[in-house]
Amino acid sequence: MITLKKKTSYQDAFTYAMRCGLNSKFANSYAKTLTEESYNVGKVTTPHGNKLTYFIDWNVTEGSVVMVNPHTINYYKECKNAHPNGDKYGVFFAFSREQFDKGYKHLVELGFIQDGDKIQVSDMGAYGTKESLDAFFDFYRNRDKNIPIKCDPQEVYFYEYNNYECMYAWDGDKEAYNEVVRLFGEDIAKTIKRL
Repeated sequence: MITLKKKTSYQDAFTYAMRCGLNSKFANSYAKTLTEESYNVGKVTTPHGNKLTYFIDWNVTEGSVVMVNPHTINYYKECKNAHPNGDKYGVFFAFSREQFDKGYKHLVELGFIQDGDKIQVSDMGAYGTKESLDAFFDFYRNRDKNIPIKCDPQEVYFYEYNNYECMYAWDGDKEAYNEVVRLFGEDIAKTIKRL
């Protein structure tokens, strides 16, 4: 594990951040923040027992949380970026009549339905047969099963804080917190450090 001395120079902080995997832009921001605005740098022991250093970045972004030494966030990003192929499941998304007509015709061409068949819509704007929609959304349920086992809830919270742009939100970190509750449960969510 890489550690820093209590009183750290800009160069030492920059080197530390680069060794932890930050690119030079964020390593520079971390070093500047640590040496000039140390109140924007935090350390927390996560629910998984990891010592996580993070900072609120005002040099590169507008208040995003940057994790200096995350342990599980790459797996989480990998999961969040995995999406089912609608053509494979016989599902399409439509938010206008034109999109609906095009998607419906495509399902007929793919052989999932016959012209004139009725299809269903999910509350997220996805269209398909009941079976197709169930299989499509099962992909996400199955994708998320390992997140509570392999991911640190604190890292997920910081990721979702940025993803939902909580730094601008009127309701603060509500959406990020709710995502941690959804994935890990309320008891675990109550143990994270919230911003």
